[in-house]
Amino acid sequence: MSVLASMLALSALAVPHSVSTPSQETFRRVDGPGEFSKFLTPGTIDRWAIEGKAGETVVVWVRTSDFDPTLELVVGPEDEERLLLSCDDDGSEARLALRLSEDGEHRIRVRGLEDRGGGNYTLQLQRFRAQPCALD
Repeated sequence: MSVLASMLALSALAVPHSVSTPSQETFRRVDGPGEFSKFLTPGTIDRWAIEGKAGETVVVWVRTSDFDPTLELVVGPEDEERLLLSCDDDGSEARLALRLSEDGEHRIRVRGLEDRGGGNYTLQLQRFRAQPCALD
């Protein structure tokens, strides 16, 4: 092996690789309403992706007995996502409701308060579009 090849091999070992790969455990796509159970690893954020439509109302409820949950609803590409709503109710539940103003992928983020804590939780998702009501 040449001196240059030896130096390159040693430098590759000395420099830690910081390739981050998204964990399958922290991202899920949801096609419709329902109730979903999951385990939040302490210090991580779970992301639930939905395709939202402008005018649709999204209602999210997280409950757990293991940690103090925080809910967030974001929209846009991950590198430019915009926070639409954040909710940190007291105790072991968090709820949010929002009428979406634009089409596209929206992500529900579940995390422990101040990114601490974790454990089992249940996420309940409801989606609906308000319809005109005829009054007689």
